[in-house]
Amino acid sequence: MSSMFRRTLTGALSCIVIAFASCSRHEPIPKFSGDADFTFIHSESNFGNIEPCSCNNRTTGGFPRRSSALSEVRESRKDVLFVDSGNFLFSFDRKLGEPSFFAQMKLKAKYIAESFKAANVDAMVFGELDLAAGGDFFLETVRNAKLPMVVANAFDRESGKPLFEQYRIFDFNGLKVAVIGLVAEELHPTVSEVGVDGSMLIETNNKVTTILEDRFEQKNVKIEDPIKVAQDLMPEILSKAHLVAALTHLPPKLAQDLPSIVPGIQFVIGQHHPSSRAVFKVDPTTGAMFLGSSINGTGFGVADFRIRQGSMQLHDYSKLEVAKTLIPLIESWVTAIEDEYKNPDGSKKTAEQLTAIDERIGMRYVNLRAKLEYYKKFVAESDPETVSHFRHTPIQLDGKYRDDPKMKEIIARYRAELKSLYDPKNEARSQMVDRVEGAPHFVGDKVCTQCHRAQYDFWKGTKHGIAWQTMLNERVEYDLECIYCHTVGFMLPGGFDRPDRVTGFENVQCENCHGPGSSHLANVLSPRGVVNDIHDMQCERCHNNEHSPNFERITYVPRATCPPIDRWDPLIRGAIGKIRTDLERVMETKKDETPPHVYSGLLDVYLRLDRFEDAVAIAERGIVRHPHLKRSMILGMARALDAQGRTDDALQQLYTYYDELTKAPPANSEPAPEATGRGAKADTGDSTEAKVLSLICELLIRGRDPNARNLDMAKQFADHAIDSIDGPDGLFRVYRAEIDHDRGNLERAIEVLTAIRKNQDKKNDAFAEKLAAWRAERDALVETMNPPPLPVPPR
Repeated sequence: MSSMFRRTLTGALSCIVIAFASCSRHEPIPKFSGDADFTFIHSESNFGNIEPCSCNNRTTGGFPRRSSALSEVRESRKDVLFVDSGNFLFSFDRKLGEPSFFAQMKLKAKYIAESFKAANVDAMVFGELDLAAGGDFFLETVRNAKLPMVVANAFDRESGKPLFEQYRIFDFNGLKVAVIGLVAEELHPTVSEVGVDGSMLIETNNKVTTILEDRFEQKNVKIEDPIKVAQDLMPEILSKAHLVAALTHLPPKLAQDLPSIVPGIQFVIGQHHPSSRAVFKVDPTTGAMFLGSSINGTGFGVADFRIRQGSMQLHDYSKLEVAKTLIPLIESWVTAIEDEYKNPDGSKKTAEQLTAIDERIGMRYVNLRAKLEYYKKFVAESDPETVSHFRHTPIQLDGKYRDDPKMKEIIARYRAELKSLYDPKNEARSQMVDRVEGAPHFVGDKVCTQCHRAQYDFWKGTKHGIAWQTMLNERVEYDLECIYCHTVGFMLPGGFDRPDRVTGFENVQCENCHGPGSSHLANVLSPRGVVNDIHDMQCERCHNNEHSPNFERITYVPRATCPPIDRWDPLIRGAIGKIRTDLERVMETKKDETPPHVYSGLLDVYLRLDRFEDAVAIAERGIVRHPHLKRSMILGMARALDAQGRTDDALQQLYTYYDELTKAPPANSEPAPEATGRGAKADTGDSTEAKVLSLICELLIRGRDPNARNLDMAKQFADHAIDSIDGPDGLFRVYRAEIDHDRGNLERAIEVLTAIRKNQDKKNDAFAEKLAAWRAERDALVETMNPPPLPVPPR
């Protein structure tokens, strides 16, 4: 291949040509001149994964699938090297500080090491997470499993001898390939934490540094400078190998610079930087290739190399495949132009003749012919049977790979041994995790069902209601990584701390979604501590990318949402009626010394029982007796007045109170919000102003008395709240959208709701339903006013 054509390939087609040349001053191995095929299978950052979650058809990853995929690769290739670049035993998990979880992770690490050995791994290095249980545990684990650790710069501090093999030489039909392992002396962690949806939050933390040799408790290991060790070893390696691959766990920048700092290294496999899938890139300066793999054991990369006649200039085979695909397509375009513009005698027109007819047609024809000639020549001179090339393939371990029975047997032994961690002879703590005085704690579904029978019956028919049975079916009831999402209260106040003490906490219960119910149980009128709004439910803690990749609130939440509480339900009415009787008895007994909570409780009870006149009366008395209750009394009174159809009176109460809050002079008529707002945004620590403004907007838009509704005033108050109140203003923007809708400005209403959805909860079902309804209403009007155009007649 001519040098001119090689430059053309590099520039025009971005064909990657890797020049492997030894820069050693020492006597290198004799040049290889034959043919050889070999393959790198590369993985990294397994992060302690042994098998994926089984809740959603096993999503991706796991050793049973990995083993089957590895077998497929090996069956179709002759010489294969399987290498892993570290962080394979443990994940970055704060729960490692909890004794039970730590014991399980150590047990699982033993089986992960056994699984790697059973997968016939050829070379491995370690990362800082592999030392999470201590360096001594790591050394014991890899030696018991007989893992082929290859690390050049780890030494026994006392003897000075290498801790593992420093490099390995592999022979592929006479082509010698060396693998040298290099680990960092220190690392800044890049995986800082796990997000609520399960995804890794990648963040470089320059304040925290991990010194790898400090993880060895006996201080018996010395990690030397990887660059210096590699430079010292390279002459020796280059006297034995034609190609050198560095298997690394190094900071990204150091790994990237390695081939230029240590001449002779042609491959860099792995680094301290996770990726979502297997990737490769080629450094245009050094010609070195970098290989990276996916995290969490979800896949690996396969890099196939075909050396022909000793040539180390490797073409990217994927470019050749693209060229072969483009040739017939371009030929069809050329033929179409030639057939369209034939001469009268049937002959083809020349490019000049086509240009004379239409300059654009002529230019297109010339360009297509040039590209066709170029691709045909490229294919002819890049024949994979005669030209050296490589191909990189990412493998994702999804459902197309069957589970290897041998790997399943290893995992079954791991699951069975988990039970032994909870032998009665082991640490015996109480079933109930210690409660923090004054803090909410879990009470269990049997307490909830005493009042909420309809909700309980619905819940039993959902998947949440059989979540524990799923654990039993999969035989993972002792797996702490699963138990968190299939029970309630694990390691939380009032909950449980060991899987052998799960009785009463099985399944995803009411309190998983609504929070600990002790406060509500103490005072059923108070929802304090109980989440009522689905916006606040932390669904994504379990329904994350790893366990529930298809989760969307808009489709999932309705299936798990209990029916609304029926205030006329005999159980509910009976409970509230008893509370009313008790509170009225206290008020009658205490008279002028009645505690504040009795006034608040009775106001709430009267509103729930539709006793609106009593609600107004108790609110007026409460304001006089306990002025500090004025906010709740005013708000309750306004709702009671509106419920009686006295919306004007309710608004006057709110206007007067709002003027007091903002220290504005009393107004004789409805005040304009612009005149009453404070200069700076209000502090919503107690949210008093926000609550009053919210109820004002609500009554002006949806008040019981239609004559009292005033969209103009509602818009002013909503705008004022958005501008003056510090904190979330989504509710007032919703009011603005409703005002626009009620005025017939559907486009504006849709724009406002769309903006809210982007800024707050993109998958909120309430927003989606309202948006869909308004869009349908808008589209129906458009269809009525603008009938569709007539079809265009055929040419």
